[in-house]
Amino acid sequence: MGMVWSARTANERQLQELRANSEVIPNFLNEISEYQNGNAIGLDKQWHADHYLLTGSAGPTNSPLSLILGPFDTLGQDFGYGPAWVIPSNFLTNFNLALSRLTRTDLVERYDADGMVRDQIYLGDTLKIEGEEGREYILEDIARIRKFAATAAINSLSAIALIS
Repeated sequence: MGMVWSARTANERQLQELRANSEVIPNFLNEISEYQNGNAIGLDKQWHADHYLLTGSAGPTNSPLSLILGPFDTLGQDFGYGPAWVIPSNFLTNFNLALSRLTRTDLVERYDADGMVRDQIYLGDTLKIEGEEGREYILEDIARIRKFAATAAINSLSAIALIS
C-alpha cells in the first residue's frame, strides 16, 4: 500500500462541521457518491508526480498550481501521514484559471521524468521506465484534476485534502 492523495469539495457549513468534529474527515473524504458526481478526487501513488508536473517542485510552493501540496491551513489530527488541510475556494478558483491556461502541449513539454528521478519524486523511477505510457498516465490525472477544480471554482467551494 502507498500514500494516496484525496480531496473533496466543501461548502462553509461542511467546513464548520469538520472543524468542530475533525475525526470524521476520513469518512467525509471516502463517500463514494461524491467521487461519482465530481465533488471528490483521489490520486493514487502518482500524486507526487502530478504535483511535480504542475509545479516543477517536490514540495509545496506558492504557485497557483500548487494544489496537491500547498501552503494550506491544517485541520484535525495526524491521520497517518499528517493532518488534513483546507484548500480555500479562492485558491481553487486561481488554480482553475492557471490550469486552464495550460494546454496539453504545455503539459507534455513540462513532463520531466529525469527531473522526477533526480528530485526523488515517488514513482519517478517507474514513470521514467514506462516512458510515454507513464507520461500519459499522469496527463490523465491532470484531466481529472481539471474537472475537480472547475466544479469547485464554478460553485465557489473550498476543499478538504488528505494524504492517507
